[in-house]
Amino acid sequence: MRNRTSRRGILAALGALTADVSLFALMGTGAAGAAGAATIGPDSFGYTATSTSESLRTLSGGALTLSVGDDQVQSVPIGFPFSFYGTSYNDTYVSSNGFLSFDPGVSQGCCSGNTLPQPDAVNNAISAFWTDVCPGTGYSTSYCYGTIRTETIGTTPNREFVADYDIVSYCCSISGPRLKFQIILHETTNVIQLQYGQLDLDPYSRTQAAGIEDAAGTTGLQIGLGELIGLLSHGGWIISSGPTDTDAPIATPTQSPAANGAGWNNTDVTVSWNWADEVGGSGIDAGNCTTSSVSAGEGTITLAATCADIAGNVGNATTTVMVDKTDPTVSAAASSLSLGSHSLTATATDVAGNTTTTTTSFTVTVDGTSLCVKIAQIVKAQAKGQTKVAANVLGALDNELRAQTGKALTAAEAALISSLAAQL
Repeated sequence: MRNRTSRRGILAALGALTADVSLFALMGTGAAGAAGAATIGPDSFGYTATSTSESLRTLSGGALTLSVGDDQVQSVPIGFPFSFYGTSYNDTYVSSNGFLSFDPGVSQGCCSGNTLPQPDAVNNAISAFWTDVCPGTGYSTSYCYGTIRTETIGTTPNREFVADYDIVSYCCSISGPRLKFQIILHETTNVIQLQYGQLDLDPYSRTQAAGIEDAAGTTGLQIGLGELIGLLSHGGWIISSGPTDTDAPIATPTQSPAANGAGWNNTDVTVSWNWADEVGGSGIDAGNCTTSSVSAGEGTITLAATCADIAGNVGNATTTVMVDKTDPTVSAAASSLSLGSHSLTATATDVAGNTTTTTTSFTVTVDGTSLCVKIAQIVKAQAKGQTKVAANVLGALDNELRAQTGKALTAAEAALISSLAAQL
């Protein structure tokens, strides 16, 4: 809070010294200080200001009355994404001194306006009447007058956020001149509008500024600087939202976990879409963008996503992942094994990386039927002249006979069968 008594005396002295200061300084190409259309800009980003004869907005009884007093800032939700110099914002910071900013750490801007753009404590800002404005709220009710109200009006997608400086005073003059002006932000088009209703002359001739500047304070548009009562000659200014954005956002999808060398995964896959708007575009509307997708099921799976930018362009993207979560199966074919107990182990891995290991144990025995089969094989091989095959089968038969001697066969029985087989 300021020392009001000493400050008034200083301001009164300044007023006496500056009584002859020019009432209006309008900056830029095509500017005019009298009634009639005027255009200012563009700045290096592409913003252009054009005078308008539109009217002030009427707020409802439900509008928010800010609690800011002299030289204070209050955070207020806009109600929709708003793009300013290519960056999207959902909140703004309204200063009692006639401007709003998108910088959470912005200064309250005491005690007069400044050249726009200029890197200082007030950047990333829209100034309708930046000077030593003082609402009669908060702690300044005893020496200032009026209120600052905000409201989001209209219907989607054409809503408007209005910051209304409603019959506020200069500091510190509760019974002195009055000011009525509004800062209006337009949904979808990102147009900025400055509207003026009453601009009484500041008895202390403090500098007033109107215009915009970016977050760095290096790019901006100066609508007016000085004593800006002349802003009333136009009624208001429409500031276009920069270059036309007709390009939809583009996705650069990445998947987790990454696929193996063959392009397969053996678990569900999460795809992050990584949307981006073109350089200098309106910016991504994060609330209307698919950030990630998760696959479900198996096989070749196509995932799809969409994303809108602030200008309303919608991008579409798809990507394909291959998922196999099923382990392979192992089956065994018949094989020639010696008599006795055996244990076999087999391992199989599919292309997706799923692995199965199977172990089976068994015992190979011989009975009358199997011996007859061996003998039949010997006879058949000899009939075809396949002497080597017949000899191999005979050898296998001898092995089986030896394995069963003393078990299924007596030694005499085994010897008899062997001698008979040798006669074939």
